[in-house]
Amino acid sequence: MAVTRINNNQITDAITGNTLVGINAGTKLQNYSITATKVANNLVYGSNLTVTGNLTVQGNTTAIDTTITTIEDPVILLASNQTGIPAVDIGYIGQRGVAENIAFVWQESSSEFIAAYTTTAETDTVITVTGYANVHSNDMTVGGNLAVTGTTSLVGNIISDANITGTITGGNVYSSGVVSATGDVTGANLTTGGTVSATGDVTGGNINTAGAVSAIGDVTGGNIYTGGTVSATGNVLGGNLSTSGNVYAAYVVGNISGNITAPGANTQVIFNDNGVANALSNFTFNKSTNQLSVTGVGLVFFLQTCR
Repeated sequence: MAVTRINNNQITDAITGNTLVGINAGTKLQNYSITATKVANNLVYGSNLTVTGNLTVQGNTTAIDTTITTIEDPVILLASNQTGIPAVDIGYIGQRGVAENIAFVWQESSSEFIAAYTTTAETDTVITVTGYANVHSNDMTVGGNLAVTGTTSLVGNIISDANITGTITGGNVYSSGVVSATGDVTGANLTTGGTVSATGDVTGGNINTAGAVSAIGDVTGGNIYTGGTVSATGNVLGGNLSTSGNVYAAYVVGNISGNITAPGANTQVIFNDNGVANALSNFTFNKSTNQLSVTGVGLVFFLQTCR
């Protein structure tokens, strides 16, 4: 078989001194003529590379070691190969050095987004939660129920029903339904179309409710207006106390500069000595004479039990 000789300048270009510089692809190669097996394995390219077409990476890992990464796409698809019944968690894991990693993911087992601490590696498909992380946002709208197992502290307002296992603290608390807490209920003003109840104290600048106000501790307000009862195993203190029901308290402490009114038939004011004044019409306390007077039925009974 004859030997075919190829001159150097047929496949390479030369500069002064006939130094080998490689192939001038523009003049020495046909278009689209380099195949994958003709390029170095584990290729390292030391300059900028622009791909004007699509780039498909079919390996197991894509590592991007850059300081800044910019992506034009407004929507990024994750878990693109998942089909059928969903079984993987979807989201992001952040490396935090010697501290525990952080994750913001959709957790499939609980059907919710979570912000959590995790020991999960990037090769896993299910997030191991070691603890939940804080989330700080501006406005937040919850279309369903809001469940809080800790303390709720608000600088602004609470609007809507509030059933809290813990403490409710707000600038103003407004609700068309109920406001209840296993701790304290505290607001600059408490206004509700339902009831206000707490296993601790109920405290507000003004308390205005269409239902009842009840506390195992104290009920304290600048003015307390209620369409139901006001009850406390502690004290009931207010500038003005106005209710269409009854006022119950273990003790009345200090001076009440406003009024206590309980309109309606058979309403009662119950004192800590168990004396009862059945006031079918007017019940009046005169601070200057320290006298109690009842106009209507029940006068004799009241004077005997409160002597």
